[in-house]
Amino acid sequence: MNIIGAVFGRYKSPAERMREHQRSLQKATQKLDQERTKLESQEKQLIIDIKSNANKGQMNSCKVMARDLFRTRRYVAKFYSMRTQLQAVSLRLQTIRSNQQMAEAMQGATRAMGMMSRTMNLPQIQEIHIDFEKESSVMGGGGIK
Repeated sequence: MNIIGAVFGRYKSPAERMREHQRSLQKATQKLDQERTKLESQEKQLIIDIKSNANKGQMNSCKVMARDLFRTRRYVAKFYSMRTQLQAVSLRLQTIRSNQQMAEAMQGATRAMGMMSRTMNLPQIQEIHIDFEKESSVMGGGGIK
């Protein structure tokens, strides 16, 4: 490995970097989902605790737990919002990747068309076409329309 590669790391193509970013977005989305499910289970437990304390007549602890429940629900909503934003970024990256692949395919088709036009002898093809029209008009076909 050369010195520059050792210091700065290996050069990564745009496709490799795109894949890495997609992977990191997926991991972040999974972590958000895990945290959200933990908060939702905590919310269920808080509801159970609030009900049991209300039955016991402990209203002060119920108020504190109700605030905590409200805060937990707000965090769950924020996690849903963050997950949606991450999915939007991931979708945008996917769109960019597909546009890049389309551009590469069009570039390849353009190269192939250029090679074909270079290999074709256009004056000779025109001459054959003119001869064909002459022969067709002599035979009564009227030529190519």
